[in-house]
Amino acid sequence: MVRTLAMPPTQTLLHVDHVSRDYHLGETVIRAVNDLSLEIANGEFLALLGSSGSGKSTLLNLMAGLDRPTSGSIQVQGKNLAALNSQELARYRRETVGMVFQSFNLLPRMTLAENVELPLRLAEIDRAERSHRVAQALDRVRLSARHAHRPSELSGGEQQRGALARLPEAEQKEWQALWAEVEALLQRAQGQAEATSEGKKQP
Repeated sequence: MVRTLAMPPTQTLLHVDHVSRDYHLGETVIRAVNDLSLEIANGEFLALLGSSGSGKSTLLNLMAGLDRPTSGSIQVQGKNLAALNSQELARYRRETVGMVFQSFNLLPRMTLAENVELPLRLAEIDRAERSHRVAQALDRVRLSARHAHRPSELSGGEQQRGALARLPEAEQKEWQALWAEVEALLQRAQGQAEATSEGKKQP
């Protein structure tokens, strides 16, 4: 099931057209994504909901250029991902897509600032410009004071925000707004839980 937040109609950013993805397990063919079509508008927030094994991760991998569909096409900004070669897909993942993994994937031997800088180095951004962008990104997720710390020295929430800081700048701003809403909801839930706990302790 796909649910999206109501947004004003804007230009289509991504168009999935009759996409299927099959995997072969011995003589068995497993269809992880079955003839799926959808459109995502520029600036739209979208959530994929479904049970384990329903194909959510497979679809995300296809849209992120980490995998190729068995059939169908995925159009992003006028480009068909299924038709791109390996180098073009690598450029698409580096310059267009921002991914935050469940494990965050911060490199343990690097500081937080070095982790945020890494995709900029791969994109061959000038060193002075990289330093400026890293400082802005860390400030945006309120981690400037933790720039010299390694992932093992950060809390889970700080690691998550560090992963957000590696996103392209435009996506960081969108995630920052969403992150503020999530934090407010979590604080409200924590307050309700504490109030309930205190109520149970009273005679």
